[in-house]
Amino acid sequence: MYVMVQGHLAADDELYLRPENSDPYALPYRTMRATNLHTLLKFKAGYEVIKDMLPALRRDDCLLIGVGKSAPDPLKRGGIHLFALALKGPNNEVINVKTRVPNEFLKLVRGGSSPKPGPRRDMDERPVKKGARPSRPRPDRDASRRSASETRKKKR
Repeated sequence: MYVMVQGHLAADDELYLRPENSDPYALPYRTMRATNLHTLLKFKAGYEVIKDMLPALRRDDCLLIGVGKSAPDPLKRGGIHLFALALKGPNNEVINVKTRVPNEFLKLVRGGSSPKPGPRRDMDERPVKKGARPSRPRPDRDASRRSASETRKKKR
């Protein structure tokens, strides 16, 4: 689902939800676009997480647009939109329906950027590939000393 919030969250991160009758869990999201005031997020979840998402957004100083009495409402609608539905057809076949981002959402974040997440670890912390050759310094190659005939390979 697409969610429009007022405020900023870290790019491509997780919200930590604490449901009333179950264990807390992390809900990952993707930051689609952000301006100074609003952020468009994409979650792989359904409407059932909305009531648990509201307190998690408030902890990060964000408000879900159009949902709740004190929430801002620049869209004149809720800031939630399902982008994919799976319906059961008349012959019990599954019909997948996908929709685009609503124009109202796009207008609100027009001119914004698509923030990319920062590096998650230093380059020095990368795991070494198994079977990889150790890196060796290359011998000094001074091309100015060699003649043109030495650098060309002869075809035979």
